[in-house]
Amino acid sequence: MTVTIARESGDSDLSSSPSSLVFTPANWSTPQTVTIAAAQDADATNGQATFAVSAPGLNTRTVIATEADDDVVQPPPTNTRIVLIGDASYVRGGAYGNSNFGTDPALLVKRSASADNVRESFLKIDLSGVSNVANAKLRLYGGLSKSSADNVQVAVYSAGHNWIEGDITYNSRPRTGSVVLASNTLTSTTKSWHEFDLTSFLRAEKAAGRSTVSIVLRSPNITDPWAVFNADGAASNRPEVVIQSQQPTDALSQRLDAAFAQQQLRNTITGLANDSYPQYTLADGSWKFENVGHWTAGFLPGALWQLYGRTGDASWRDQAAARTVPLAGQASKVDDVTFRILNSFRPLYENTGSTTHRQVLLDAAASKNTQWNGTVGAFRTPWRRSDSGDPRANFGVLLDQSMDMELMFWAARETGNQQYYDRAVRHLQTVARHVVRSDGGSYHWVYFYDQTGEFVSGETYQGYSDESTWARGQAWAIYSFTMAYRETGRTEFLTAARKVADFFLARLPSDHVPFWDFDDPAAPNTFRDSSAAAIAASGLLELSQLLRSTGAASLADMYLTDAKEILGALASEAYLADGTPNRGVLLHGALNVPTNTGTDSSLIFGDYYFLEALNRYAAAAVR
Repeated sequence: MTVTIARESGDSDLSSSPSSLVFTPANWSTPQTVTIAAAQDADATNGQATFAVSAPGLNTRTVIATEADDDVVQPPPTNTRIVLIGDASYVRGGAYGNSNFGTDPALLVKRSASADNVRESFLKIDLSGVSNVANAKLRLYGGLSKSSADNVQVAVYSAGHNWIEGDITYNSRPRTGSVVLASNTLTSTTKSWHEFDLTSFLRAEKAAGRSTVSIVLRSPNITDPWAVFNADGAASNRPEVVIQSQQPTDALSQRLDAAFAQQQLRNTITGLANDSYPQYTLADGSWKFENVGHWTAGFLPGALWQLYGRTGDASWRDQAAARTVPLAGQASKVDDVTFRILNSFRPLYENTGSTTHRQVLLDAAASKNTQWNGTVGAFRTPWRRSDSGDPRANFGVLLDQSMDMELMFWAARETGNQQYYDRAVRHLQTVARHVVRSDGGSYHWVYFYDQTGEFVSGETYQGYSDESTWARGQAWAIYSFTMAYRETGRTEFLTAARKVADFFLARLPSDHVPFWDFDDPAAPNTFRDSSAAAIAASGLLELSQLLRSTGAASLADMYLTDAKEILGALASEAYLADGTPNRGVLLHGALNVPTNTGTDSSLIFGDYYFLEALNRYAAAAVR
């Protein structure tokens, strides 16, 4: 049998030798070598080419080769993974708008003046277990439906996750993005591989902590033929996403391998009752547990989902799912809904596509929405009264719950409910105007008069004083405004994120982990808060990524350096619980200093955001 090796696409500087190999009954089990060579060229680009290995009667296989150009400093070696959860074959409009074509062996893409002939194809990509994205390409095998003078352009857009291959129809398809992520043009009926570069998109999605990504294939132009690609139901040459992950070699990356966190969480969940969720560690290092109704309950399954995203190990996914499902009843709560629901149910929904799990998220958003006051322009946090004694201070807004706006943005995308989006934007504008002070510091709570919207007072609950800046609150602000910029693109939120971040960073002590309150006069003889450091580091990593996407490379590098310094401190012997009897991951968290609760302890939410920051750092380590 003759096996043929040929360059299929890509950089012409790359070549293979020999062009064929012959296997016989006598030598079939003896390896034969093919050499890939890269010719000298004038550029400083690491060129890439795809080589096809084929033989009569067998499925063609491909190998992607990347040259190490000797005109540039080379990155560390790369690992390649082929990842794809599956596809929905295609959806069709008009009279076929309620029909499902999920079992069809073809992906069809067509734009037509007739709604009956419009076809779009959806795919899901699994990013769990991918440490970072150095290069990513969607590869589809196909051609035109018939010979024609018309060429067919196929464009890739982002899409929502709320679809299942066996159920999706044109009329039920999720909302999609408006920005073309990548495109390719088909010119022939002869089937071949077509590549779409998704590097920037998947890198940003991974850095944002997404483990599942959905895309849609559309044609932007009306043509008579359409594009036909093999679907996952085809006998061969199925769709694939080829991701190359670069392994960082810096000392910090080697310390941030998450192995210790896996050990600690494995010990935590072993034998743990179904209705018990860790909150903070006691003096002997053991966990203080709460029931499923506590605001911190969602962080254990959230941390397990972070480990699944880091490792791709199905056992973490299964444990995370088992710990997430009991939280469904918390969707009726009106506060801390991101902590209670989003961080656990969103990855569960993304990994299962279950409409039941999606509904839990939507129910939580609807519950939050009941607290809206248009006169104030904010969602109310109902459980605490003002200490001011002013009867007008009857509408409280807690800084921490700016984090809830991420759920509202998510629900707006999933449902098309513009009200959720608009209210989330206005709430964060109110926080930026009244919670953040002119110097960039922040109040913990603010109170308004609900009849006029008048600002009455700024106060604290867990900070040193009303006019001090509580470190964890400041970290929530960094994270929330950065998230808001990611979701809206509004520069006012980028400005707010930088303002609160710069305040936080300017007041860090030399070891880069804040005191529990920036204005405690007892410092340095007072408590640190490693949880505030972890939250801030995660927010700063995303801030850096977003700035880089706008071309502000120097600012991006500055915030990345700040995040690395904080993570380096947290991964040091001073703050990592390795070698201690403590059951958490990070030492020296401060839950509530004024009530002397959980001071100098591991905090489950600190561990969660530390793991998220590790994953974001791994994703951002390759640029």
